[in-house]
Amino acid sequence: MNAVRIRRRLESDTLHLPELKPLIGKNVEIIVQEKLADDLGCFSGLPAPKPLNEKDTQALRELLTAEQFEALMDVARRGGPDVEAIARMT
Repeated sequence: MNAVRIRRRLESDTLHLPELKPLIGKNVEIIVQEKLADDLGCFSGLPAPKPLNEKDTQALRELLTAEQFEALMDVARRGGPDVEAIARMT
């Protein structure tokens, strides 16, 4: 059995859902559930990010390119990713 989760803002009572093409011709159940604007979905249970210790920092340095590492450290210095902004994009 396949499950497909689609999150988007409804702008009309007519939906175009190309993600469902593989299920055309099959019996499906469609459930629509309203989400509050401040609901972070899969991010809601995340704790605040912790600072990286030296061992983890060194391990990341070895795994990433210098550019990737600096980008990651920039995000970490800013307190981690903005999960509210990411959640609004879905």
